[in-house]
Amino acid sequence: MYNSYSCTCLSYCHFFVQVTCVDAEGRLTIVDALVYACNQGVDKIIDLATLTGPCVVAALGPSIAGIFTLYDSFAKEVMVVVEANDEKFWRLPLEDSHWQLMESGVADMVSNNGLQGDAVRG
Repeated sequence: MYNSYSCTCLSYCHFFVQVTCVDAEGRLTIVDALVYACNQGVDKIIDLATLTGPCVVAALGPSIAGIFTLYDSFAKEVMVVVEANDEKFWRLPLEDSHWQLMESGVADMVSNNGLQGDAVRG
């Protein structure tokens, strides 16, 4: 038995997520919405969320936001707008090794499995 942990099925992603932190459930809803938007043919999505505790507390502080993207060209587009508006953003890595941190024994992935890589994993 996994104490208070639960598994949630994301309707558009079609996979199960082991929820080990209730703070992550809102992010799972965002993930589902982003997958739905992608399936509708959207080319680019910018998600500016306040759900970035690990990014603020452990990485960048309260005045710099983190950017996560796999695409250099998109990061450059965002940074042009950010700099034109005197905002502060910093690009953070998305590595294949981060997937290892999300492995679950009871679901397709675990939403939170400790502090390592928490800004990436949610």
